[in-house]
Amino acid sequence: MASADSRNLANQLKKQAAIKRDGKKDLKPSSVEVLQREDGPVVVYLFPRSNEITKQDKRVEFGAHIGKLQFAQSFYVDDISYQRKLEL
Repeated sequence: MASADSRNLANQLKKQAAIKRDGKKDLKPSSVEVLQREDGPVVVYLFPRSNEITKQDKRVEFGAHIGKLQFAQSFYVDDISYQRKLEL
């Protein structure tokens, strides 16, 4: 995949992803990177730190579309903590 194609794909993927939190506005990625590896592409979603995920959020859900695929994964904030600090 050419570099321009990767950028176009990244821009499309950026529009189709979000982190959802109960009672708060969805977080949209600030950027998306499509990395080419021997075993296929890897998509990396980067979110701004200005809209923090806090312990009060309790549960967050990442959702995205990639082509015809739609997926989501929920995380409980307590499960992504180490020594009482969020490890994001």
